[in-house]
Amino acid sequence: MKPIYLNIILFIGVYAILVFWDYYDHNIFNWLENLVQSLFFVILIIFINWLIDDKKQGNN
Repeated sequence: MKPIYLNIILFIGVYAILVFWDYYDHNIFNWLENLVQSLFFVILIIFINWLIDDKKQGNN
């Protein structure tokens, strides 16, 4: 399993990209919306990684 700090770095990166993208498109910062989207994305990635690791361990 990947260390937690990699997930935190992923969250910060996704959050920054979403904030800058919203400002570029709409000239407004949507802090809360981007926070929720970033959390959802990171949780989805963690879940997919968990499924892949579980399948790898099950085939041994």
